[in-house]
Amino acid sequence: MAFAVRRYHLELDYAPATDRLTGRATLHGVGEIGGFELALAWSRVSKVLVDRRPARFTHRDGKLRVRAAASGSFTVEVHYAGSPGQRPWFPHHEDSSEKAGYGFAISVPPGCTVVANGLLEDHVPGPKTSRWYYEQAEPTSSRFVTVQVGQFEFVEPARDQKVACPADLVAEVRATFGEQPRMMRVFEDLFGRYPFEGYTVVVTDQDRPTPIAAQTVSVFGRNHLGARELAAQDLLARQLAHQWFGASVTPEGEQDSWLADGFAAYAVWLWAEKSGAEPTAERPAERGAQILHALREYLGDAAFFALLREWVATHEHGIASTGDFVTAARRHGVDDRLAKWLRHPGIPENDLA
Repeated sequence: MAFAVRRYHLELDYAPATDRLTGRATLHGVGEIGGFELALAWSRVSKVLVDRRPARFTHRDGKLRVRAAASGSFTVEVHYAGSPGQRPWFPHHEDSSEKAGYGFAISVPPGCTVVANGLLEDHVPGPKTSRWYYEQAEPTSSRFVTVQVGQFEFVEPARDQKVACPADLVAEVRATFGEQPRMMRVFEDLFGRYPFEGYTVVVTDQDRPTPIAAQTVSVFGRNHLGARELAAQDLLARQLAHQWFGASVTPEGEQDSWLADGFAAYAVWLWAEKSGAEPTAERPAERGAQILHALREYLGDAAFFALLREWVATHEHGIASTGDFVTAARRHGVDDRLAKWLRHPGIPENDLA
């Protein structure tokens, strides 16, 4: 029996002081189910309803197993609570080829700000709780879903671009993200139009080992603002590029992850070129970016960037594999060398043909 989730609606009540989240997740599915499994790493599940009827379930080892039958269009409602320190923090169907729309209704104490995927639809303040509503209409992989809560001020580098940060970091954020609007224009020229309606960066009050890329949202730690200027711009470029390569065009499986990470790494190289900063080496350091650089040398700039724009447009808001990219490259005159580069380790060279 097979099914797919078309939409998630997450109603969340979060108390930062105790790090406790109470949630009700409603999954709108299609297909046929007799029993099914959802991923949920933590929390206590109190109730599961299928088409509003109570269903039997077990929850252990990060798996919520539900025994209930339904077909056609159906809903699954999961009531749960716990601390959102582990992922996945909301129940979802584990299918790497699946994307869905998301709606969020998030309650937090007054004074807290919420950032989630998509556009802010409404904010209803109150004396004891503040409720934030977000809507992510474009299909989203569960890997790229995030909710961030903090005491934030908003800085707007450009229309449809926001940075949420603690008040004491506003001046540093303005300096660090001042080039982001130009970066967006450069990437749109190279890759095609930005695939979503808005882009929000969150700078948390804590240090983070690395930034996080989510759909329409990137999350940085305050330590990333303290990096030297070139390193900070590299991080900004990589995270922004993930909106095209990762969030919109999502790799099908782990073996295809270079379609996100390699492309984002090469975007850092491209930004250095276009912004007037010389790349720090003769070729990119990361394997996926090296393959793209060799492909560019083989095709020439006009054909290479035509390939990238076609790739993004063809697979926008979808799932893509390495095989799909090889096929697309062949349509642009690339012979078997790309497949060889992908099979063999080492620096790709254009004399392999």
